[in-house]
Amino acid sequence: MRSEHRQIEALVARIEEGIDDASTSVDLLRQQLHEILGAHNVKEEQILYPGTDRTMTPIERDALVRRIQAY
Repeated sequence: MRSEHRQIEALVARIEEGIDDASTSVDLLRQQLHEILGAHNVKEEQILYPGTDRTMTPIERDALVRRIQAY
């Protein structure tokens, strides 16, 4: 999951750079980002979030959400 986050960050950075550079295929980068995000989101929604719900108390989950929102 963390390596996927790094891939997502790298693709977003390349897209940002490519917006002003006509030689960069932003459409291809956008497609790659879409593919990675699709698979990544499924893992989060089907594995990570349910696992978090099973292992953390409601207070711990609320605290985690607050930390994520503050980030």
